[in-house]
Amino acid sequence: MYGTIFNMQVKSGHEQAFLDLLEDQDPPEGMLGWFLMKASSDDGQMIGVAVFESKEAHIANANRPEQHESFVKMMEHLVSEPEWNDGEYIMGRCFNLGIELFWVLSVSSCFYLSYIHSRCRAFREET
Repeated sequence: MYGTIFNMQVKSGHEQAFLDLLEDQDPPEGMLGWFLMKASSDDGQMIGVAVFESKEAHIANANRPEQHESFVKMMEHLVSEPEWNDGEYIMGRCFNLGIELFWVLSVSSCFYLSYIHSRCRAFREET
């Protein structure tokens, strides 16, 4: 699995419009999931995680014209361009705690993430 972890700052008063924009998007081919965390600092900082089945799927998505259009619309709500950290997800585990959790270790970032049950089960079977 491959993907990106990104940091961004949403403009003041733009949070709901930004979330609505993200909600309206269909997942691209090869995407397994994505997550968005609102930092507790309450200054518009958000951290996103995108997970793809492969590096090739990640790059193919980045090169899609639709992805560029989405990025341009997203930038209307951000203070500056996100900081991207691309890499291979090298570890993941699923735990049955009422909701499925997916633990990702990538580059030097650890996140506990909500993850849909079927993907978690598929990942468990792959590893």
